[in-house]
Amino acid sequence: MQSLNLQKIDKADLTSIGYAAASQGDVTEVLARELVRRYPTGQLSDEAKAELEKGMIGRKAELMGEALYIHKGNEYKAIKSLKEAKPDDAVTSITVKYASGLTAYEFGQLKTNDPAKYDIVAKWRDAVNKYKSNRMNALMSAIKAVLNNAKGRTRSANKAYAEFVNASAKILVDRRKTAAKNSDPTAPANKEELKKMICDAIDKA
Repeated sequence: MQSLNLQKIDKADLTSIGYAAASQGDVTEVLARELVRRYPTGQLSDEAKAELEKGMIGRKAELMGEALYIHKGNEYKAIKSLKEAKPDDAVTSITVKYASGLTAYEFGQLKTNDPAKYDIVAKWRDAVNKYKSNRMNALMSAIKAVLNNAKGRTRSANKAYAEFVNASAKILVDRRKTAAKNSDPTAPANKEELKKMICDAIDKA
């Protein structure tokens, strides 16, 4: 099946969208499994989260690109390219790196010194924070799903073995009764002797 062209998503059929969604889910699951391998409890360290968020911010930077504005006084006029600016125009560039890179103090100072620019930067910071939060929540949900599936398999394996032991015990008890009725000299006289016989056999195994 052909990959989905996100630039023409409005023309995509539902089958293609479903395929793309499943593919994206597969990628997220692989990433979640790798993180669980590195962090078996699923609890990521603050350092690990910071590195993951750094990558997410990098992706958002690719998506948002760069915004250009002609700055005149207290006004910022958006332009699509530098060709729209005159030689003597003051052009300001806003990027994710710039917006998210400002410290809390620097961001606060911007509100005082340049309110118009502050409003623009605030929107970029908000967009980055929401994107980062949504992607991190999705990743943590995938990690949780991986852990839950692993626990489910463990419980199923334990249940299957327990059922096997219980079934085997019933068979041994029934056969002891049959052997005793048939005067089998090796048959235990009761359950206590049967237990001892089973324990001896397990010790020798």
